Amino acid sequence: MLLLNQQQSYPQNDVYGALRLALIDLFNVEVVKGLSNRVPQPLNDYIAMQPLMVSRLSTNGSNYPIAPDAEITRQEKLDSDYQIQLDFYGTNSSNMAMIFFNLMRSDYLFQYGIKPMFTSEPRQLTFVGGNYQMTERWSIDAHLAYTPVVNLPQQSANTLQTIFHPVIG
Repeated sequence: MLLLNQQQSYPQNDVYGALRLALIDLFNVEVVKGLSNRVPQPLNDYIAMQPLMVSRLSTNGSNYPIAPDAEITRQEKLDSDYQIQLDFYGTNSSNMAMIFFNLMRSDYLFQYGIKPMFTSEPRQLTFVGGNYQMTERWSIDAHLAYTPVVNLPQQSANTLQTIFHPVIG
């Protein structure tokens, strides 16, 4: 059965957008979502973000919040590891990668609502662009705590009526 009125809070786009804003504030460079075909890469240093996967960290948790005069709902939450690949491009890419690598173990990202868990080690991956030109590129896989909550309608009863039926036997 498809529930058309289900709502998800704290969607992946919120995590992605918050991380993008943190990177822009930190490095003052262009931050793009992956690299698409037939789109030129930015001229200066930049960062490309590519969502990789969401891994389950626990079994779903259920909650049944009760609010006076409100529709009764059931909340399903899932603790997850949201993995985003960050590619730092340009002459300053190694510095940007190392700074971000260090900040993932601090409280810096909490001000953006991001809950960092850990990162991969920064790795140098040269990028061959148009006209076979080499561009310096450093890459990190950021693992962020992500807990989406899905609100579902829940059936309930305010009053019950009991009917007794005699047992014949």
